[in-house]
Amino acid sequence: MTISELAKLNKANGGHFFNTQTMAHFGDTMRSFSIKNNKKAGTVVVTRKTDGRQWTFDTKTGRLVHAVQFQEKLDGTRVNLAA
Repeated sequence: MTISELAKLNKANGGHFFNTQTMAHFGDTMRSFSIKNNKKAGTVVVTRKTDGRQWTFDTKTGRLVHAVQFQEKLDGTRVNLAA
């Protein structure tokens, strides 16, 4: 799944995460995000490239499952927000 596909699915199911006005408010564009698929769980993790914040979306509905603002990386270190 791509960011564009997720955005369309999110909008179709009533979500506003990728709404142009919402993204502009936070200074984001579609290029501000990366996406990683987790097929076993039926989710995708969207990461904001500038600060490492992550959100988990359901691949069937495109809706937010779990927001993780300052999630620890798998190795136990915290995302460096000062960078």
